[in-house]
Amino acid sequence: METRHLFERLPEAIFKPLGSSLNRLYWRVLERLHIKLFEEDVDVSEYGHARQEVIRVIESVIESYPSLWLPDAEEVSEPDTPINVRANQMYSRLLSCGWLQEERRGYHTFVSMPHNVSQLMSSLLEIAEGRPLVMTGKLKSIRAAIQEVVTDPSSHADTLIELAKDATRFSRHLKGIRGSIKDLYDRIQGEIRAKEVIRTFFDDFLREIFIRDYATIKTSDNPLALRDFLLEQVASGLRYNQENYRKLLAGYRNIYSESESELNLQRDLSRLESVFFNIEAQLDAIDSMKVRYEQRVDAVIDYARRSPRQTGRIIQQVITALATHADQKNIVDVPIPWVTGESHYEIRLFKPKRPRKPPEPRTIRFKHVDPEMVERIRQERMARQAAQVTEKGLVELLQQQLGRNVTGELTRFQINTIRDYFHILALHRLAKLETVKQGATEEHYPLIGRNYRLSATNEMVDTEYLEMTEVIIQRTGRIQ
Repeated sequence: METRHLFERLPEAIFKPLGSSLNRLYWRVLERLHIKLFEEDVDVSEYGHARQEVIRVIESVIESYPSLWLPDAEEVSEPDTPINVRANQMYSRLLSCGWLQEERRGYHTFVSMPHNVSQLMSSLLEIAEGRPLVMTGKLKSIRAAIQEVVTDPSSHADTLIELAKDATRFSRHLKGIRGSIKDLYDRIQGEIRAKEVIRTFFDDFLREIFIRDYATIKTSDNPLALRDFLLEQVASGLRYNQENYRKLLAGYRNIYSESESELNLQRDLSRLESVFFNIEAQLDAIDSMKVRYEQRVDAVIDYARRSPRQTGRIIQQVITALATHADQKNIVDVPIPWVTGESHYEIRLFKPKRPRKPPEPRTIRFKHVDPEMVERIRQERMARQAAQVTEKGLVELLQQQLGRNVTGELTRFQINTIRDYFHILALHRLAKLETVKQGATEEHYPLIGRNYRLSATNEMVDTEYLEMTEVIIQRTGRIQ
């Protein structure tokens, strides 16, 4: 579905201050203003805050970060310009770019931050924080909410809408855990002291990520324990339960328009299924990144353990002595350990501290696969292939069912296989989508869109397998 343009909700010049050479200072100013004055749980004023109060906050930031003031095309003042002048310049630019807004009340001017801009600032602060939000508790609420929707679909349509959003947030949370581990992995690349690596491992990884997020997701709040239950409830309890589906659709019609209600319902159900279908792959990606990070930390610790401590101290003493006495003496006597000549024979090769025994040959054991398991895997693969909708399958179905006819009705198509069933459902969804967005069929399946026209009607038709509105299919071209 089409969404509104970003700059229909935000001012056009909203990102100009953060794109200038003073972007770091502007960010500090916006961060301080939002946390101290405009945050939702802080800002309880009726009209906003006094203009002078906002400027005083900007002045305090400029005083705290004097090195961040650089020459800019917009702010031409030099660093020695009075702070109040520079603060007023920054305030004027934030006001003109839409970060702030003024309201005149009598003889006083009040300043506030627009609601959409405050939402943007909250999202930017979450990104700057660099840690995923604690969302493991969402699994319990998702389980309870899906049971409420299945029990009473007509009055819990709004619950399903929020449930789909929570599932998306949880998927984003899992991706954030992997991203946090990758950030730590990238930070210990290159020349970095082993002490810093150990501190990062214990402070940032074990305390902030492993104990708080990873351990709970892999044990008590493992989403795999909820996946099968939720998918079963979405499929058998809502999507393919005709009575519950009709009640749920009626609830969506009270929230959305007639043309958008069913599309939004299908979108939310598909979003829930997609998130929990892919949950195992996300957990595997987190495990893979965690293993890479732990291997890198182990390598750094092992290298630090093998490196003798006195070597670096001796080299530092040599450098200090040479730098101190270089101008006073041409020859500097620095005591160093006696170094013998290096041998060129097998004595240079590494020898283990204790002799190792060669590994003993092991008997090869062949693992026999259960025939029932092989048959079950084959049947599952055939079921997935039968339910998969492809453009080639749609073309074959249309050519077979239409024959030499130019037009045809979708409800008259014969359903001989499971593959035909899912392809007919796909054609019905495309026809519905075409009524909302012109050219949607060609966008998803170009060959179908160029050679067939799908027209949805409001006439309900009951067939042996389906109950749906009629769709007229007209051939407009010839597929080569």
